[in-house]
Amino acid sequence: MTTMLLQFHNLGLCSAGPVLGCALIYGGAAQLIAGFQEFSLGNNFGYSAFVSYGSFWIAFGTILFLNASGIYTSDDQDIGCFLLVWGFYTFLLFVNSMRIHTAMAITFLLLTTGFFGLTAAHLGHPEMVVPSAWVLIFCALSAWYMMAAAILEQTFEEPVLPLGKPWISKDMARACLHGLHSHLAAHSLGINHTNAGRRTEQGQEDPERGLGALSHAASDPKRGKAAPPPATPSA
Repeated sequence: MTTMLLQFHNLGLCSAGPVLGCALIYGGAAQLIAGFQEFSLGNNFGYSAFVSYGSFWIAFGTILFLNASGIYTSDDQDIGCFLLVWGFYTFLLFVNSMRIHTAMAITFLLLTTGFFGLTAAHLGHPEMVVPSAWVLIFCALSAWYMMAAAILEQTFEEPVLPLGKPWISKDMARACLHGLHSHLAAHSLGINHTNAGRRTEQGQEDPERGLGALSHAASDPKRGKAAPPPATPSA
């Protein structure tokens, strides 16, 4: 709902007033409540998404209010940086959404694309506003579709709207994780071998650091002696 209203504003169809009100109440407070309920059910994905985006809308609504009141204004670069970090976070959720179902993956793919598009629009490419607005309108429609599917399934006690299969199967996810672990292990082993080789080369090039240092210590009794313990201060 709030995403749709913001894109209507970006397309010049409404002012920022409806966006501010919906951002604080529906997109903000309501999503926070939904996120806490997801946490009680043990759904970490839903908990992270609802609480984070609820906080996003409260923060965005606060920025709109501060700009309108002149208390503390944010320019395009400020808004662009704000949207950029949320784009990175949304991309992480998109990766996880591919293990849920198609509708969820499409929603977060569109949301990620929209965030980065609006980031570009605020950082010097205003021509990206309109295409990003349309991408996010389709994102909102996709989220509404998932909401309708969940409500209809509970009402009719059976699936009504198809949500599609996960884009990444469990076997594919395991294979990817195994490959990642193998790559990290090989990279770590290569670093260890490189460091060991450097130490060996240094010992061969500079005997003073190897056996030569021991011979010097043996020929010089002062260097061979251990340093006396520090004196205990008297009371």
